Amino acid sequence: MLLVGLCGVGFLAGLCCNVLVLLPLSMLAVLLVVATAWFSGLGAHGLDIVMNVIVCQAGYMVGLTSRDPLAGVMARIGTAPSNRA
Repeated sequence: MLLVGLCGVGFLAGLCCNVLVLLPLSMLAVLLVVATAWFSGLGAHGLDIVMNVIVCQAGYMVGLTSRDPLAGVMARIGTAPSNRA
């Protein structure tokens, strides 16, 4: 469940932020993995941490590449200004 949530957070960050948001986002992913492992009574493994950071950054890349198509759809719906001259 944590992987899906981090991928969604990365996707939303990719839609509206630039690349500098990846460092705090990765630190948040590490903090969440360590906290959930600590609260469940287990130790945080390195593979868990790396996998969550990769999923978070993959969600960011998907959000980044979907900026333009999503902007076109939002302009057609009428909720965002269009780029037409």
